[in-house]
Amino acid sequence: MKQTLAYLGPEGTYTHEAALCLVKGRNGSPEAAQPWAQGISQLVPFPSISDILEAVADGSVALGVVPAENSIEGTVNLTLDMLAQDLALYIQSELILNINHHLLGFTAGLDKIHTVMSHYQALAQCRQFLKKQLPHASVVTKESTAEAVHLLTEQKQAGTAAIGSYAAHLRYQVPIIAPDIGDYPHNQTSFLVIGPQVLPSYPGVSSAPEETTNTKVAPKAWSTKTVRAQEDAGFKTASVPWKTTFVVFPHGNQPGELYKILAVFAQYQINLSKIISRPNKRRLGNYFFWLDCELAPDHPDYAAILNALGKESLSYKNLGSYPVYHSPKKKM
Repeated sequence: MKQTLAYLGPEGTYTHEAALCLVKGRNGSPEAAQPWAQGISQLVPFPSISDILEAVADGSVALGVVPAENSIEGTVNLTLDMLAQDLALYIQSELILNINHHLLGFTAGLDKIHTVMSHYQALAQCRQFLKKQLPHASVVTKESTAEAVHLLTEQKQAGTAAIGSYAAHLRYQVPIIAPDIGDYPHNQTSFLVIGPQVLPSYPGVSSAPEETTNTKVAPKAWSTKTVRAQEDAGFKTASVPWKTTFVVFPHGNQPGELYKILAVFAQYQINLSKIISRPNKRRLGNYFFWLDCELAPDHPDYAAILNALGKESLSYKNLGSYPVYHSPKKKM
């Protein structure tokens, strides 16, 4: 089977852009790819997040890229819930991608546009532009920004526009009517690379401990060649930060349970970058906690933290320790 990477399609979505960024780097050089991605030979589009994760779980593809959180609209709950409760999958790495929305179409002039299509999050992130510039336009939700742009090329209906990426503009050759129409200039989305196992051993990254084990594993050093290639591509790799993600189930719905869990990280001076409570789907009012923390597998107290977390919770799931990359800003 080819080493395939699944992404939320069609071509031209922000997830596709994230996949290309991870596999080929910004300069298109294979050496600029993340170490785990240097064996990927094919990118495969899927219609939904659930389809991507299920394909990784059943072995149809080697890895998948899925959105996890947007700096404006917040968490992608489906991604978190499936990783937390439905499937035995692990996080391989994270990419923070800068998001720039553009109004695309074959209609010249905002006054002639009566319909705007896009993904619901893109529409929400351009709410003020639509309210001020296109107050009478109807809004139509599509599965992805790229699907909306692609429909323009098929239908070419006068008065219809789409909100999409610069990559979609290039891929489908649809003119930009208005650039950078997002309401917030610092719009970013976090994408997670998901695999069926914990991180494999490759230059720059070592295996993270498996679920609920107390084994401490130290990562190898980045190879000079890999670091230089990725720095040329614009990635911050020489001092790349690491995260560890835990899904924690408390003992019960009683006072102090969350405090006991958080106290573990406070005791070892580990910063928590995300705390989310989600329904455990068993009983109303019962929740699990998704915790992202700034913890690398070579931390001297890694094993002790796992041991303490096991004592203070009913159970927990270690989704892996992984590097976090920030994509460089694009020039339009």
